[in-house]
Amino acid sequence: MAYVAKVKVRYRNDDTGREIQLPGVLTEGGVLISHLRYLASEPTKSASWRERSVFAMRDTSCRVLLQFRCNSAWSYHGQRAHDRCT
Repeated sequence: MAYVAKVKVRYRNDDTGREIQLPGVLTEGGVLISHLRYLASEPTKSASWRERSVFAMRDTSCRVLLQFRCNSAWSYHGQRAHDRCT
């Protein structure tokens, strides 16, 4: 079953070796590393900005996973994705 969750992650940048705690997005495929890199690249942003960014990614990831599952169901069952996912 597909899922998306918000988690706390200890992120270490290869360049500096410094470890920071960031909010992360966990999917069944693992943590979204590119989003962690993006959050780490914006050190002047507030914690609330980071939380909102994770919320937006989580929400978007949920929609993308749902869309993928619905399209898979559409191709399997021969129904339009819109009919299965609305």
